Amino acid sequence: MEEYNEKNIKRIMRGDILDSPLIDEKINQTYDAIRDLSSVVSYEERKRTGLAGLRKAIVALVAYSKHQKSQFEGSIDAQNAESRKVRIIEEDMVNMCGGTFTLIDVQVLDSCEGLDGNAMCENKIAYEKIFDEQGRVNSYKRETVTYGDGISQPQRSVVERNVINPKIVYVTAQYENVNPFSNGRIEIPDLTFYEESNEGTSLYIRDYVRPDYVRDAMTDNAPFYFEETLGGKEFYFTEIQKGITTVHFAYLVDDDMLDKMALNLTPWVDSNYAPVLVDISVDE
Repeated sequence: MEEYNEKNIKRIMRGDILDSPLIDEKINQTYDAIRDLSSVVSYEERKRTGLAGLRKAIVALVAYSKHQKSQFEGSIDAQNAESRKVRIIEEDMVNMCGGTFTLIDVQVLDSCEGLDGNAMCENKIAYEKIFDEQGRVNSYKRETVTYGDGISQPQRSVVERNVINPKIVYVTAQYENVNPFSNGRIEIPDLTFYEESNEGTSLYIRDYVRPDYVRDAMTDNAPFYFEETLGGKEFYFTEIQKGITTVHFAYLVDDDMLDKMALNLTPWVDSNYAPVLVDISVDE
């Protein structure tokens, strides 16, 4: 059994351990267990990601490990495939927490010029690499990988290499009469990707390998930019006002995934909420 130590947690977060007892033991346990895992990561790592971001990363890792495990067994079974199915809401206004969430505007930008530099997530090194001197988003090389059992198929194979031109997806939205999650605050949504098939709509899952600075800049599909942010460890939160609260935030998205985007409005602090996914896909 692998130990719960900082080195192993970081290895897992980088994807170095794919079928680990450390992951399997935690798959069906609660957010308390996730909180236990976060406690063994160094202070600097918690400070860099924020506790909320770290929990989200581990939750995503658990789902990813389930997916990987099914690949090692040959294919995704019917139950797992069913669990990936989602319903995408295409209306601009949805009911949420006693009020409404309204999507006002979605813009796809090639440059961060004109955006407020103080509203970016604190990751200076990553943004110095992802943007050029004029603020344009730099291209990068992305690998698509598959995993086998190491016997009949290679344990890891690169099946595709692409040059990707990321875009800034700038969102304007409004919360009206929404009950805050805690302390008069609300958390802005992560980005989720989906795909259509003969079986319906399901989560878009691919095994992509990106340079570290690109992965850091994309902040695990959370916004990298938020004008109304409380800052620091509360970067993804803002104070909710009685009546209408307008927010402006942005994501970094691969250019070939712009037609698969949805805002995940599901309160992540409570896993009992049904998924609330609002379509913001754009055809480039």
